[in-house]
Amino acid sequence: MPQPFTAKQIELVTTFAAQAVIAIENTRLLNELRESLQQQTATADVLKVISRSTFDLQVVLDTLLSSVIRLCGTERGMIFRYDGDFCRAVAANNLPSEFLELWERTPVHASRGTTVGRALLECRPVQIVDVQADPDYAFDEAQKMFAFRTVLAVPMLREGIPKGVIALLKTEVEPFTDKQIALVETFADQAAIAIENVRLFDEIQDKSRQLAEASQHKSQFLANMSHELRTPLNAIIGVSEMLREDAEALKQDTEPLDRVLGAGRHLLALINDILDLSKDRGRAHGASLRDLPAGASDRGRG
Repeated sequence: MPQPFTAKQIELVTTFAAQAVIAIENTRLLNELRESLQQQTATADVLKVISRSTFDLQVVLDTLLSSVIRLCGTERGMIFRYDGDFCRAVAANNLPSEFLELWERTPVHASRGTTVGRALLECRPVQIVDVQADPDYAFDEAQKMFAFRTVLAVPMLREGIPKGVIALLKTEVEPFTDKQIALVETFADQAAIAIENVRLFDEIQDKSRQLAEASQHKSQFLANMSHELRTPLNAIIGVSEMLREDAEALKQDTEPLDRVLGAGRHLLALINDILDLSKDRGRAHGASLRDLPAGASDRGRG
């Protein structure tokens, strides 16, 4: 015979249900907190690498890629540099060499035919949930070689201009979440800053080299000019001194010769001062160049 639950039983189940809701919510909050801490820790680690390896762009990009892959729950990804015409892969994780060689042979431009090209074209994150079902996806050779299905491409923007793209791949159809996409955007911003910092540093070093060359040419010119002026000037001073000695011995007026000697010696002193000033500036400029990290520009080219 059917027996209804008593009021006490219903109350007890209600109490347990309330406790279950609290436990579920606590678990959700704990997972979110753990995820947030992981992201903050990874971001802090990347910032440390950027600060320590300011001019070693390859180290920065490799660290960015490994961190974002780990946090987004995938194992495969690439970073591309964009020169305004084409994209070329500069960092990769867990991808076969044949796949990377294919990208090297087929540099990507801004177009809808690839996820990377689409992100460049639209200057925003682009996710293709299933490349096999996307009518515009045209890089069939890459898809067949590696059999990836879901692709996320996030442009590395600097003042609205793409400097490259971070691309993540999955071999199964599994969309990236909004949180994961936002996380990749944060790392893409850091990558764009690192690329711009290296570009600015390279420009500064290049201008410093140009100034050093100009300073060297100027010093050489002044040295040559000094030699060309000193030789006849010393001859004039020497002859004037001999003539003055002869005039003084003959009790003749030496005042004109004194003027010539004074003017010659004054001119020689000016030439010496100009040459010394040029040498001092050249040494100071050379010292400033030596203060820059040796070879930093070469390390920055990633």
